[in-house]
Parts: sequence; structure tokens; C-alpha cells
Amino acid sequence: MIILFHKNKGYSSGFPIDSKIYNNISSLPHWHPELELMLVYEGSVVMGKNSECRELKKGDIAFCSGGDIHYYDSKGKHSTILTIVFRPELISNIVNLSKDEQATITFLDNLAVEAIKLDNSIVNQMRTCLDSIYKEMSGHKQDYDIFVKADLIKLFALFSRHIPRSAFELDGDMASPRSVKLIQGAMKYIESNYSHDISLNDISQHLKISPFYFSRIFSNVTGLTYKSYLNKIRIEKAHNFIETTSIPITDIAYECGYNSLRTFNRAFKELKGYTPSSLR
Repeated sequence: MIILFHKNKGYSSGFPIDSKIYNNISSLPHWHPELELMLVYEGSVVMGKNSECRELKKGDIAFCSGGDIHYYDSKGKHSTILTIVFRPELISNIVNLSKDEQATITFLDNLAVEAIKLDNSIVNQMRTCLDSIYKEMSGHKQDYDIFVKADLIKLFALFSRHIPRSAFELDGDMASPRSVKLIQGAMKYIESNYSHDISLNDISQHLKISPFYFSRIFSNVTGLTYKSYLNKIRIEKAHNFIETTSIPITDIAYECGYNSLRTFNRAFKELKGYTPSSLR
């Protein structure tokens, strides 16, 4: 599954939390206002957040605050992961979820556990909370929402009690809030203008920064060059159009910013491994 840059989630039940299992997930760098928790069930997956990137293995936990730019990469790997995405207001009357107050770290893997001397029994309790949330969300038994909130509260209480604030430094996440904000703005601009010819100079002028500075922070935060990211966005948009509409492929190519059908076909096959026409 591919996730794009930003999505305002809708919750049909009115309960602002979503939990899903993914196999071999890969995503483009993206962000959302909700918080995201991730647990690796099996295998390994590469995860990036802002300027930090780590290969996470079975049992590892990851955390993203609202607005953090993050991505998953399972290329050449096999993985099963659990993601839990929720709005802060779900438990904000009990737990302060602001970045300044939360004493947590992005990646709770073996390196972090050893560095802060965290007992494995505590990590197991955190894993149990995450697993329990997924089971309650899947089962929808009576009062499941109360159990989900209780597990979330316990999880963040464990973070607060056992992970010191100084643990933030373990991540090596050096992306400044300004850099992250600029890349968020760039992603919004690309989302609105991907069908046009938007050069590095165009987007840099929009952000009021130099092309060199933009290029450097974009690669640092997303792990991709601007050109590569733009191309991936265009191909994902085209893929969705081909699968969900009857619009001619030639029209889709031009709608997605390609001036030549040949160029589009080549770019599509390079990224997807098959031709656009094979989808139909």
C-alpha cells in the first residue's frame, strides 16, 4: 500500500482512532495531524521520521507526533506491522500529548532500550497495550472504546514514567521545526500543482527560500530528492486514476504532469514494474 503526503482522516464511528495491520508496507513521505504508533509484528521495515531513519525489527515500537514527516520502506524486506493513528483529543483531558511534554522517543528499538536501560518487561507491557488496542478495535465488543482509551492512557503513562526526556537526544533527529514546516508546505504545494511543470526554482520561490537550501532540507527530511518525490507522486496519482476511472491513459498522463506518453510509460514502468495499460 502507498500512502500519500497528508490525509485528513474521517472516522465513521465518531471515535477518532484507526488501527490496521499492513504487510510489506511502503509509503511516500507523508504527515497528518494525528499521532501515530507502530509495532513491528514480524520481519523488519525501514522507517524514517523527519531526518532520522532506522531499520526496525520484530517487537520494535515507533512513535510520531502530529505533523512529523514519516515514511515506511519494505523494499527487499518482509514485514507485518501494526499502526495506530489517533487524534490527541481522544485522551488529551488526561494525558498531555504536546511535543514539549511527552517524554518519548521516535524509535524504541534495541539500541534505545539498551541506552536508557529500560527493562524488557516494561517494553512488553507497551507491546501488550498496542496489541490490545488493535484487538478491541477489531472486535468492537461492548465498551471497546473505554478499553482502547485505557490502553492508550496506560501506554503513555509507561512512556512518561520510564523514558526520560533526555532520551529525545538518542534519535539523532536534527531536523528543525522550521525545516519540517517548510517541507509540509512543499508537500501541500506539490499536491495542488503536480499536474503542472513545477521546477525546483518554482517551489523554492513559493517557500521564499533558496533552491540549494530547499533541496538540502527536502532530501534530509524525506530521504528523496525533490525530483524523485514529484515523480513518485505523479505516478501514484496516475495509478489511482487508471484503477478507478475510465479516463484514457493518454489524458491521465497529461493530467499528471507528463508532456509525453512515452515518458509517462517509461516512468510508470520503472516505478511499478509494469505498464499503465496492463492495469486495464
